[in-house]
Amino acid sequence: MESISTKYDGESERTFNEIITENKEEVYMKIVKEHAVSSSSTHKDEEKILHFAQVQSEKQTFLKEHGDRYGYNGRIDQIREEEYPQLKNGVYLDHAGTTTYSQSTLENLKADLTANLYGNPHSKSPSSMLATKKVEAVRNQILNYFDCTPGDYQVVFTQNATAAIKLVGEIFPWQSKKSWFKYLRENHTSIVGLRTLAKEHGADIGVLTEAEVEIFIETGRNNSQLKAQDDGQVVYNLFAYPGQCNFSGMKFPLNWTQRMKENHSTETSKVLVLLDAASYVTSSQLSLRDTKSSPDFVGLSFYKLFGYPTGLGALLVKTELAPILKKCYFGGGTVSGLLYDADYAKFWPSLSETYEDGTINFLNIIALSHAFAAFHKLYNSINYVNMHTSALISYLYSQLSAMKHYNGAPICEIFSSRDFHDPKTQGPILNLNFKKPDGSWIGYTKVENSACSNNLHLRVGGFCNPGSVTKWFNITQDEMMMAFESGKSCGDDRDMINKKPIGSVRISLGAMTTIDDVLAFINFAKEHFIEVNPPVDKSVRLSQLQIVQQISMFGQDWMLVDASSGSALNQKGESTFLLIPKNFEGLKGQIESEKSQEMDTKFPKLSSSSEVVNNRYAFEQYAEGITYGNSERTTITSIVSAENATPETHPSFIDSLFMFLSKICNCR
Repeated sequence: MESISTKYDGESERTFNEIITENKEEVYMKIVKEHAVSSSSTHKDEEKILHFAQVQSEKQTFLKEHGDRYGYNGRIDQIREEEYPQLKNGVYLDHAGTTTYSQSTLENLKADLTANLYGNPHSKSPSSMLATKKVEAVRNQILNYFDCTPGDYQVVFTQNATAAIKLVGEIFPWQSKKSWFKYLRENHTSIVGLRTLAKEHGADIGVLTEAEVEIFIETGRNNSQLKAQDDGQVVYNLFAYPGQCNFSGMKFPLNWTQRMKENHSTETSKVLVLLDAASYVTSSQLSLRDTKSSPDFVGLSFYKLFGYPTGLGALLVKTELAPILKKCYFGGGTVSGLLYDADYAKFWPSLSETYEDGTINFLNIIALSHAFAAFHKLYNSINYVNMHTSALISYLYSQLSAMKHYNGAPICEIFSSRDFHDPKTQGPILNLNFKKPDGSWIGYTKVENSACSNNLHLRVGGFCNPGSVTKWFNITQDEMMMAFESGKSCGDDRDMINKKPIGSVRISLGAMTTIDDVLAFINFAKEHFIEVNPPVDKSVRLSQLQIVQQISMFGQDWMLVDASSGSALNQKGESTFLLIPKNFEGLKGQIESEKSQEMDTKFPKLSSSSEVVNNRYAFEQYAEGITYGNSERTTITSIVSAENATPETHPSFIDSLFMFLSKICNCR
C-alpha cells in the first residue's frame, strides 16, 4: 500500500486535513496493518490516524528536499532493521555521547573469539603471536582510515580520548618558564585539564576565543623569537583545540594547525598542535597525509565512532617527535632493559611500545577490526555518513528554528554560529534550550524528564564543556563559582543561575539515525513546548464550592481521575505532572502557617497513579506557575482514594487542592 502522503501529493490545492478526513478509513486500515491498532476505532485511534498521516506527509517533504543525500541510496531502513534491533523501541538522539553498535560487529567478533585462541601479546607462544599479529593489523587499519602515509604516524592505544590527551601532557617536552600552552575556550574538559600538567612545568597558560585564535595566529607574538638555550635545545609550545565542538557541533578550521606552526615556529621555538578529534571523526573524514598541515597529536575514541568496543581510544603521534618526547613512568612491557636497584631503564624504539604501559586491551583491539569491517560494509565511507547526517541536521534546524508561539516568539534558541546547511562548518549536533512566549527559559531538567517519559534518549547539561556554557549563556566566572560553592554540581537538577540557564539540551545524530527519529523529536517539541493560545484570564475562577463538591478526600494515598472516563491520570497522559518540582528547597519560607506545617506532618507524601510527590506544596507551586500550551485535555473533576473521610476533615488541605484544581480548570 503506497503512503498516504504520496498518493495525495498532487492535490496541493486541498488541505491536508480534508484529504485525510475523506480517506480516514484507508489511513486507519494502514495503521491497523502496520501498527496493530485495535479495529474498534476510538477517539484515541483517530488521533493516531491523523498523527501517522501527518508524519508521513512531513517525511515525504523531507525526502523531496534531501533525498539525494539521505539514507545511503534507500538502504537506511534495511540497515536499521537488520543491524540495530536495539533501536526498535525508542528514539536515540545521543550519538555524541556514544553511537550504537551493529549486529554484524558483535556476530563476527563472537565467531572470531570462538574460533581463535588469543594470548597476551607479551609472549612468543602461538596464541600470543596471533594476538600480536591481529593488533598490528588494526594499527595499520587505523592509519589507513586516517589517510596516513606509512611511517609518518604511530598509534598508541589508550583507554579513551581523555587518556590520550592526558598522555600528551605527560610526555610533552615542557621547558620551565619558557614554554606556553594555549587552548580554545570551547574545549572539552579533557583538554582544559592539561593546564595543570603545563603549570607543573612552569609553562605560561592562555585561553583563547575563536576570534583571539585568529589574532594570535596572525600576530605571531609571544615566544616565536625566543633564542635557543646554551645547550642548543629548542623551546616547544603546545596549542590544543577540537576539530568539532562536542557542545554545539561547530567545526573549527583544520588549517589552524599549519598557520599556527608557520607563524609561531622558528629555528629556536616550535609550536606543536594537539587536535581533539573524538567528536569530529564521528561524521567527518580526517586526512593526515600532508604532515606539514596535519596536527602533531590526535586524540581518538572508538566507541564514539562505532559504538563498540568501549574503553578503547588512541593517540596518533608523529613519528618524528620520538626523540623529544619525555617518558617518566614505565611499567609492563615498555622497557627493553631495566635494573631494579639503579636508575637505569631502556625503552623500546617505537612510540607504541614505549608509551603503552602494561598489557594493552588486545581483545577490544581485535574487536575494533570487526567494527571497521562492519562500518565499511554498511556505509562504505564516512563521507556518506556525513551526507546522511548533514541532511537530517539541516532539516531539524529548519523545523525547530521556524517554530513560534502564539505571539510570534520562537520556542527555542539554538546555540551555534555556523550554517547548519553546510557540513564543512557544522556537525550533526543541535544544542538548544526551549523558551516560553514571554522569552523566559524552560529548564533543561523538565525537558529531560518529559523526553524520558516519551522514550526519547537525549542528553542535557553542560557536556563537559564549561567554556561553551559561559559563552552561550552569558554567565560570568563569578556566577559559576558561586553556583558551585552553593552546592551546584555536574549532573544535578539545578539548571538555572539568576534566571539564566547553566546547561542545555543536546540532540546529536549518527550514521544510523533516520528521518523518523528526527520527526519524533520535532513532534515532541510541538506537543510539549509550543503554546498556540494566550493564557486564560485567571480573574475568572470557579467557586470553591463547585470544586469541593466534586472532591472526596480519603487520606494521603490518592489519584486524579478523569470524571468522563473514570481513568486515573498519569504523567504519560497528563504530561504537566512533569512540571511538579522534585526539590522544594526554593519554597522555604513561602508557606508559614501553622496549619500548613501541621498538614505537612499529617500528609508527608502524596502520590498520583504514577508520580510520587514530596508533599502538598508541590501542587501549590505547580498551580501557581501552570501552563498547558496547546494540548486539549479533559477537566479533572474528582479525586479518589482508598480510605473514607470527608472534605471537612482537613480543611486546609482541601484549600490546597481547591487552588490546584481551580487553576487547572481556568487554564483549560
